[in-house]
Amino acid sequence: ESQSVVLTAMSSSDVQSVGSETTSDEQLCFLSVAEVVERFADAGDELTPSSMLEACIARIEATEDRLNAFVLTTFDHARRQAAAATRRWAAGTPASAIDGVPLGLKDLFDTAGVTTAGGCHGLRDRVPEEDAHVVEILKAAGTVIVGKLSCTELASGGILNPHYREEVTRNPYDLKKTPGTSSSGTAAAVAACQVPAGMGTDTGGSIRGPSAFCGLTGLKPTFGLMSGRGVLPLSRSLDTPGPMCRSAYDCALLLSVLCGVDDKDATIPAKAPRGRDFITQLAIKPSGRTLAVVPSLMTGLSADVKVQFDKALAVFRRLGCNIIEVEPLLGTCEEGVDCWELLSAIILTEKAAYYSQLLEASDQVSPICMDTTLPYLNTNLSNYVQALAQRERIEAAFEQTLESRGIAAYILPTTKVTAPMLPTDLAEVRANRMKFAKRARLDDKVDKGLPILQNDAYNTMIFNITRQPSISFPMGLDSEGMPTSCMLSGRKWQDTDVLQLAHAFQSATTHHLVLPGV
Repeated sequence: ESQSVVLTAMSSSDVQSVGSETTSDEQLCFLSVAEVVERFADAGDELTPSSMLEACIARIEATEDRLNAFVLTTFDHARRQAAAATRRWAAGTPASAIDGVPLGLKDLFDTAGVTTAGGCHGLRDRVPEEDAHVVEILKAAGTVIVGKLSCTELASGGILNPHYREEVTRNPYDLKKTPGTSSSGTAAAVAACQVPAGMGTDTGGSIRGPSAFCGLTGLKPTFGLMSGRGVLPLSRSLDTPGPMCRSAYDCALLLSVLCGVDDKDATIPAKAPRGRDFITQLAIKPSGRTLAVVPSLMTGLSADVKVQFDKALAVFRRLGCNIIEVEPLLGTCEEGVDCWELLSAIILTEKAAYYSQLLEASDQVSPICMDTTLPYLNTNLSNYVQALAQRERIEAAFEQTLESRGIAAYILPTTKVTAPMLPTDLAEVRANRMKFAKRARLDDKVDKGLPILQNDAYNTMIFNITRQPSISFPMGLDSEGMPTSCMLSGRKWQDTDVLQLAHAFQSATTHHLVLPGV
């Protein structure tokens, strides 16, 4: 059964948890990124990057056998990083606003001299010579990288992957349930307070979905705001790195550091803003802003998700927001849009091209990866080009709707249900993945012009298609004590808008302070 506790103190060195007896060292792991750096900056506080790291290591060692969040740890190197950060804070010369903060990396981010396998058997001996651009920035900022976190095979596929490793990453709220995919390990590690924050990637919802299932705040920035260079690709057209934290404030802290210039990444638009401060504008009140629900994406919600979403809307109304309904694709498409079908045409075509050599050597990838990806190795290029053109039309429609109607953001539940049980039958998982990979339109009549999300759980894919910034954050527990999640998605390059709105919600509620009892 799921168990959770609530942090009753925030921005205070006296952090307590209700219903949990802990030592002071264990309590350190409950600190947010903002609280950690606030204490580092306090010359009278005994907390240092080194002592914070040791608390995280102890927490990892105490919980990892149940969670399986990490594929490898780098504690010795992390201790050297933490010692250097401790000296910088003592001298009053921190490298950045997040200097010394312990972090974990999804095992798609290249790390020089440290294995990056992306959950793939054929890459288990792959040791990059260079860091990913995100890792370069994090190291320059002084963060302490404690290890690589599990992900599904090549950022897709199922949570079960015995072809790579037998261990299965579990949800800290209920170990029998999934943490979500594909940033599974990052979600589990941050939710279980093994680290205050971590990095994930989002191509169809892989930051926001796991964040939703594990009670976190996860940000998919505008596509191109952060460089994807050095990240094992799933789809260069859609892959978006981003932070997974306990609050929108923490996401803003990390994003302020991470949106650095990368002249080596040709996928970043020339107009992409750089060097932005996402913190100072968080204090702007949301009163008078308009949020839009998309009714066609509200079908199939569980009763608990619907109840919590209605409560979330009520919070935004109390904050002075106006709530309206819009259908951005109404009148712009000849038929409904199957988000999964469209994304698959782009993602699996690009994935097959990137990993063609692995696919041709059938023992290097799992049967699920072979089943779902190999057919796309010989994709009709006209279908791929048409899918890219359709993506651009949908992006334009969603952007135009926000601009013309004066809407700050779309608001939806991140997922239609809470975290389901972990699968146990690999053959069933394989069959289900094949069904999704081959799926055509639903037999049911599709209303003209309405986007139809054909996926049982995630409500995220449309905002990968639109490349807009999208943030998920907790909006309360369901009847079984599992997290539900709200999602805000705004105009491209206006990431501050969704961060502001999520921060305002979290300033008025305590849902993000709930922690699992693991």
